[in-house]
Amino acid sequence: MVKFLPLVLLISLMMGVLAYVRIYRVADKSSPIDPLTTLTETFQLTQASPTPENLPAVISPASSSGKEKPSPTPSKIDSQDLSLKTLQTQVRSLERTVADLQLQVNDLKEPKDTVSTTKAPLYIPLGTGGASSALDWTAVDALQITLDPADYPGYKSMQLEVSLRVFQGNGKAYARIYNSDDKLALLPSEVSVTTESYSWVNSQGFILTSGKKIYKLQLKTNTGYEAGIQNARIKVNF
Repeated sequence: MVKFLPLVLLISLMMGVLAYVRIYRVADKSSPIDPLTTLTETFQLTQASPTPENLPAVISPASSSGKEKPSPTPSKIDSQDLSLKTLQTQVRSLERTVADLQLQVNDLKEPKDTVSTTKAPLYIPLGTGGASSALDWTAVDALQITLDPADYPGYKSMQLEVSLRVFQGNGKAYARIYNSDDKLALLPSEVSVTTESYSWVNSQGFILTSGKKIYKLQLKTNTGYEAGIQNARIKVNF
């Protein structure tokens, strides 16, 4: 009896399905009922296992409406990117501002127009022509001048410039400035040449003593051959 119990239950289930189908088929007069077909369909339905292929497809609300639901917008990430770009723009602006300020500072450090405070040298003529064959220092009265250093405020030094020669180039000719009032030679003013023709020579720098004094030009030679002066002057450096 137990062996036939599954069969009995299957037949009962088939009969119930058949009765259900018959009731609804009666309501539809246009569709004739085939008991054999209905029984076959019922048997196949009961034998089919519930596999994924037999399960109805799950229709999502998005697909049923025909429109896909938009993905969420990463607003937080976009906000961070925007903040970073804004910060980079501000940094570039600050860098340009600093560069402009540096250029302005450099312009202020470099004077546009440099005003020179150095005065051009001043030349004081002593005279022209003069000669001596003496072996010792001898003043040439024609070549003298009265000087007061107060007349040249701010001067730094003075120099003797002469056009000098020794006759036939034999030996050496010398010249210097002599303070006639103080009986004092200005040793840094001494110059010499060995040339036969007149040559311009410049002495070292010297400083005059205070007050108005008479300064003369002295000459000498070491061979007795004439030392000649063509022109002489004092250069005042500022």
